[in-house]
Amino acid sequence: MSKKPSRILNTIEIIEAVRAYNIRGKRPASDYYIAKMLQVSKSTIPNYLQHGGVMDEEIALKVSELLEWDQEFLLA
Repeated sequence: MSKKPSRILNTIEIIEAVRAYNIRGKRPASDYYIAKMLQVSKSTIPNYLQHGGVMDEEIALKVSELLEWDQEFLLA
């Protein structure tokens, strides 16, 4: 079953949703771990968080699969 957030999220909010989804024990996932999950370089996630930017289509599709969100929502 696909789902989506109640409003459009920016890149930082999407990354934080991934972090919250993948809490290991009581600690949220690190930027490095998120980058590894999304198969991007370890500098990609900190760059999004510090400098903004928009995820490319490939990363958005990986996020939609991980979070079980509608692909169309993240690609809009």
